[in-house]
Amino acid sequence: QKEKVYIGKLNMILVQILKQEWPKHWPTFISDIVGASRTSESLCQNNMVILKLLSEEVFDFSSG
Repeated sequence: QKEKVYIGKLNMILVQILKQEWPKHWPTFISDIVGASRTSESLCQNNMVILKLLSEEVFDFSSG
């Protein structure tokens, strides 16, 4: 359970980095995350969470 909290916090940190770096400074992010998703089901599930968080952040950023 503790690990889920850490993973959630790390996901949020990654999303904040992505908001600054992607796509200009990290153009391969989408292909990187898709490639990583192929390695395990749990990683794929977490990557879907990351993409969901990113889309929510981008939507909030563009509307506010």
